[in-house]
Amino acid sequence: WLQKMDETNRVHIWVRVALQSSVTMDELLKANDSSWHVPSEAYRNLCDAANKYCICVVALENHFQRIEDRKLFQSGTFKQHWLLHAVQLSKYVNPRHTWCYSGESFMSTCKVLMQSCLKGRGLLQSLHKFIERYNVALTLDLAEILH
Repeated sequence: WLQKMDETNRVHIWVRVALQSSVTMDELLKANDSSWHVPSEAYRNLCDAANKYCICVVALENHFQRIEDRKLFQSGTFKQHWLLHAVQLSKYVNPRHTWCYSGESFMSTCKVLMQSCLKGRGLLQSLHKFIERYNVALTLDLAEILH
């Protein structure tokens, strides 16, 4: 991107800063992947990078909505919102211990499981049955990985 960007174009600058911030977040988490929580200095740098990233995303969203009348992507989305929460909580628990990229594909399975738990049950009973079945599924999945 650095080779192709126009350093006088603010959209290009926002993209560069967002990309650099994303790399910084990845590097900070990777450097502290064995820590239960992110150390103080890394935490401050992680918060700074996440804020810069989100500010640039909002600036890009606003620019493309206002100037080109198109929605580039959704700023302030659920994932961006929770990115900031994960970063803020990283002083207590490292996000690398809690993220679930591989588990996101499990969501369609959860939907089917929840639908099967709804049949003939009230809301709380359905939730209880779902949690029981989900717990069994995770236990079996973990047991398979460990063996």
